[in-house]
Amino acid sequence: MSTRNKDHAQEPAGAYATAVAPQRFIRIHQQGHPIRQIAIDEQQQYFFKDRETFEHGLSYDDIAPLISFLGYNQLELSQFLDVNPSTISRWKSQDSNLGSLRSKNIVEVDKIIAKGVRIFGSEIGFQEWLQTTNTALGDQKPWDLLKNPFDVEVVNNALEALSWGSYL
Repeated sequence: MSTRNKDHAQEPAGAYATAVAPQRFIRIHQQGHPIRQIAIDEQQQYFFKDRETFEHGLSYDDIAPLISFLGYNQLELSQFLDVNPSTISRWKSQDSNLGSLRSKNIVEVDKIIAKGVRIFGSEIGFQEWLQTTNTALGDQKPWDLLKNPFDVEVVNNALEALSWGSYL
């Protein structure tokens, strides 16, 4: 058994994260020893780092890397964007602009991806968390919740709690 520090209860050996306030850093620990520290508030977006990319609406080609990261098929993407699957096909073939409201929702998910990758330290670690049933999220997978714009904030809140050291 190892501990994070003298003030915390014993934790099993393995990787875990603790938050360091007020600087908003997170320390990644493995087997009780800090292995690195990252700033939580750095890099707001993961795929859309240039605000000009999404300011006037995203095209299908713009969102393709994010969709690939999430692993959404055409039906899941149509649920996520609240459109008919045939609209997705048309957008894809014509590289159409998705409009500002849908683009805003996609950018919000992109912010969650950026935060999740920072917290978990890798895309794979974050993707595993997204695919894991979470009791704090009503025994749902964060991946499923991201399909609904109203639940995106719930996933963000869970990540925020993790960044402060809560185990979710």
